[in-house]
Amino acid sequence: MRIGEIAKAAGISEYTLRYYEKKGLIRVRRDDAGRRCYDESDMEWKNLSNA
Repeated sequence: MRIGEIAKAAGISEYTLRYYEKKGLIRVRRDDAGRRCYDESDMEWKNLSNA
């Protein structure tokens, strides 16, 4: 899942996700090209943030 997809699902901006990553609040794995890749565990974090 790409950053735009999870941002839309979470109802926040891509900028906000990048900010959270920069501040160390979330860790995101990267693919071979260096793009952020989110998985199911990141979706669980998204669900908790909306609680």
